Amino acid sequence: MKLVPKPLATILLVILIILMPLFMMYSWGIHFDDDVYFLLQRARALVGGIGLVAAVNGLSSLLFSFAVGIVARLGAEPARVAAVLSALGWSATAFAFLAIGKGIDRLPGTVISALLICFNPAIIATLGGPVSWIVALSWWVIALLSLRRYYLMLVPVLALLLMLLPLPVGFPARQSILVGAFAWSLFLFFTGIGAQFLGEWLAANSASPLKKDQLVVFTMSAVFLFVGGYQIFNLAHRYQTKPEARWALENDVAGWIQMNTAPDALIGASEKIGYLANRPVTPSEQLISPAMLVNTEDLLVEQPVDYLVSDDTVPWQLLANSRWFRLHYREAVKFDAPYVAEAPYTIWSYQPPPPDLGFARALNARVPDRLHILGYQVDQEKLESENEAHIILYLESPTDTIKSNSQFSVKTRVLSPTDSSTLAEWDVMWPTSVEPENWLPGEQISEQISLSPLPDLEPGAYPLNISLTGPDSPEFWPISLDNDFKRLDRIQVGYVVVGRDIDLDAVQIREALYADQAKLLGFTASDFQPGEAFELTLFWQATDPLEGDYVVFTHILDSNGQLVANHDSVPENGRYPTPSWLPGMTIPDSHLIQLPADLPSGEYQVRAGMYVPETGERLAVVTADGSIPLDNAVLLTQFSIP
Repeated sequence: MKLVPKPLATILLVILIILMPLFMMYSWGIHFDDDVYFLLQRARALVGGIGLVAAVNGLSSLLFSFAVGIVARLGAEPARVAAVLSALGWSATAFAFLAIGKGIDRLPGTVISALLICFNPAIIATLGGPVSWIVALSWWVIALLSLRRYYLMLVPVLALLLMLLPLPVGFPARQSILVGAFAWSLFLFFTGIGAQFLGEWLAANSASPLKKDQLVVFTMSAVFLFVGGYQIFNLAHRYQTKPEARWALENDVAGWIQMNTAPDALIGASEKIGYLANRPVTPSEQLISPAMLVNTEDLLVEQPVDYLVSDDTVPWQLLANSRWFRLHYREAVKFDAPYVAEAPYTIWSYQPPPPDLGFARALNARVPDRLHILGYQVDQEKLESENEAHIILYLESPTDTIKSNSQFSVKTRVLSPTDSSTLAEWDVMWPTSVEPENWLPGEQISEQISLSPLPDLEPGAYPLNISLTGPDSPEFWPISLDNDFKRLDRIQVGYVVVGRDIDLDAVQIREALYADQAKLLGFTASDFQPGEAFELTLFWQATDPLEGDYVVFTHILDSNGQLVANHDSVPENGRYPTPSWLPGMTIPDSHLIQLPADLPSGEYQVRAGMYVPETGERLAVVTADGSIPLDNAVLLTQFSIP
């Protein structure tokens, strides 16, 4: 049987094949998967005159990007151009089916296939991308082969190659969608062919009162209605979940970015939000995945983005709740929509680190509504030559109204390391570099206080305290540390450290590194006699400023590892606490250990280390040969009692 459609039927079929995919595209709207928006960004770049290179870089298709960009240059919006072109790709597939049907003399069956392909669910899944045209061009290669138009096959083959490029970047934009779409088109093609075969078989082997042609048409119609009904059901389900709410939410996010960020700001967001905001973005999928939390931090450290858009999925929750993220990003605004699965969307702004403090110590001290002391540094270069020292304070103005619009007074005290009595004090008007009335909200500055002349000081580390008062009142301003509710009238801002000459020639070398910060150089020791005081002096050197206030322990152990005597103290009996240690300075640390008079004969070990006084946890230690001592206690020497 050869069924040739009448001219009117042919015209109606052509119109239906063209209009049906466009109608479905219009019904769904320009709601694309995120991958499509990278292609649209490239097409928009082409429209803007940047050129073809920018238009094809990334997960895109060379030919499709070029086509969208060229048509969009006529004045159309790139997203709508991409939607129309992708819908027409399925029309082209339907016409390829008809051409194949003509070539193999199965035109009635391929009419069914063409109609089925024009309202299949893959139209929605592939909107905006090149997948439909990749499928169509593949079928046109087959169609020209069936028609024996070999000389024309070069056209779809070349177009297909251009559509698939660039291969190294992505093959093509979305492999899973492509495979699924082609597999479904193959199923629908053979559904139509199979329906015709089934109708002809039934006509030849049935005693039906229907005529042969009528039975064939009836069978094909039944298959069409069955498969078509399934597709309609599938489409109806998709339309029920039409992502208009998410689209509106992402439009709000993009609008905020447009209105509140600089054009050259670095944005970390989905390609969809980047397209809607008309901004280049670092795609979200390049930043985070469930298994890439550490990688995300590394990427953001290497190249921090100015604004980051997160959703409510688990990977983003893990990142947003991490301590590192909270230190570097602040919540700028949140957009919520309870009916959107990924909501809320949160925009985070990058928080620049405080100024480079060098060897300065961090300090989170706040005078409410007046200033924030970020850190401090004690400059001691002139201490030995001119008997003076300098304190550098790093300040940040409040982000809102500054209550004080004039200079204020700073009282600085040098305290005794043993009884905390005041040895010297100075009152200065401050600050001097930038008048407070000229401070910008959130501005960071540094100020120096000179301590001159200093009193004659014995070797040791002398705490420095400061208090702040207003210009018209002697009352001290309340200061809080680390956001504590407790208010102090003074805070410590380092030490004036007076060293002493040390002859290391007599020192027994025993090098070890504690917590990668404190280095033990060696020791000296007196004779080891029962009933007498054993004098042990350790010699330390800081490799980096020590944040912790540690205690040094010295232990005498017998051959069974039992403790027989010890002495624990802040270095040099409190005169050199570890936060005062300056990198490169040698710190002597004397310990007087009283030995029991009844020590039995045997071997005894002298061990030393550091621990945190609040918890008793010992600092990790590594010796010069790379070994880790037992219980983080370094073996200094051994003695025998006969």
